[in-house]
Amino acid sequence: MKTLPKIFTHLAAAGVGMALAATAPGLFSHKDHAASTISATSSADTKDDAAAKRSGTMAPVGGRAAEFRRAWAALGSQKLPVPKLRALQRKLLEEWAEVDLEGAMEAALGEGWDSWENSYGPTYGNRSGHPLNDAFAKAFADRPLEAWKILSSGKLGAGAQLLRRGWIYAVSQKDPSLAISMLSEMPASLRGLAITEALRQAPRDKPEEREALLKKIATSGKLEDATKWLQTAYYIFPEMKGDTTQLRESWSSAPDGSNRALAMTGWASSLRKMNRDQFLTEWQNVPESARGEAAKSVLSQTAGNSPYLLDAIDHAIEAGEWAYLEKGVADKLHAMEPGKTDPKQVADWALKLPPRAEATDLFHRAIGGYLVANPEEGRALLESLPEGAWHRERGFIELSQTYLWRRNDPEGSRRAIESITDPVARQIATTYIYDWELLTNRPISR
Repeated sequence: MKTLPKIFTHLAAAGVGMALAATAPGLFSHKDHAASTISATSSADTKDDAAAKRSGTMAPVGGRAAEFRRAWAALGSQKLPVPKLRALQRKLLEEWAEVDLEGAMEAALGEGWDSWENSYGPTYGNRSGHPLNDAFAKAFADRPLEAWKILSSGKLGAGAQLLRRGWIYAVSQKDPSLAISMLSEMPASLRGLAITEALRQAPRDKPEEREALLKKIATSGKLEDATKWLQTAYYIFPEMKGDTTQLRESWSSAPDGSNRALAMTGWASSLRKMNRDQFLTEWQNVPESARGEAAKSVLSQTAGNSPYLLDAIDHAIEAGEWAYLEKGVADKLHAMEPGKTDPKQVADWALKLPPRAEATDLFHRAIGGYLVANPEEGRALLESLPEGAWHRERGFIELSQTYLWRRNDPEGSRRAIESITDPVARQIATTYIYDWELLTNRPISR
């Protein structure tokens, strides 16, 4: 480890050494000042050492944690350009983390961590959202479990989430398998990042390394959770596909478990290269008893530009997978690429959806594109449906929103609401209108 005087030689060269020396003399000449500072700092040092032991961090030697805190305060009092200040703070934190990791992290989080200054931070700071996160890269990589224990202790408050991101970047580079093994302990919002960063470390020309990481994902938590993580991995890295037939035969003959989940997700990912006819042909080979599970896996790998998106949703509906369909599948319809999908065809598909609450978002997303492009034709289509029909009423709710938000036409919206015959549906549409009125300060006559 570098000696503490050496770090302040660098700081002194930057023009802040005198102020730091006056505030924390022990850091410049630890031996010379040891005798004079022992009585004044012994009580504080004992507390520092005890706290460090309780937290699981390396115990500060000779009260150095207290000296680092004084140096930190002195550095913060200097009037320096922000880029230079942050560079010096990172250097100090890096040395501090070697003897008192928790204290260094607390100090970093005591600084403002708004994103406006991220442009000044190097690699980890930029990506994690905290301008000082990069200072902990070495400590996180060298002592990952100790660092994770501190980050998970609750002592660092909300800021720990930002430092966890830095932990993921640092540990994934050195030991991606370890990063994967911690998935079950991570907040859900960080798991995708951990999977992405870990898999980045496996070169494309070394499929065996990625295969090992995928197997690690498949066994890193409860089967339901691990399956979702596998789906995330394959969606982010679609090139990790294999032979479709071999993968199907593998999962269809395997018992429930991690191997089956791994093969099925790989199979679903391999379908992404297919056109609609090829997908429909492949689907005929899926065992009837596994079609619900297979449909969910396919949808997990299907984007809005997929030629067989509607077919995959239909298969999930046929299997009764409504709980899954309610969780974000409708967003894929919203992401359909303009010009590659016929809005009228999608609207016709929407009119065939079962009239049930779980299909509401699917219906609105599916018919919305057609109503935006052709509002008057869409009105005529809806008016051709029986009064009170679920599709008619929900369609006019969507049309009323289309006139408001897409065409800034409150009169058109009012006419759409007047076409709704069901009192409950009309009340829903009217409630939505209030948002527009509040935001635009333009009340609509009723």
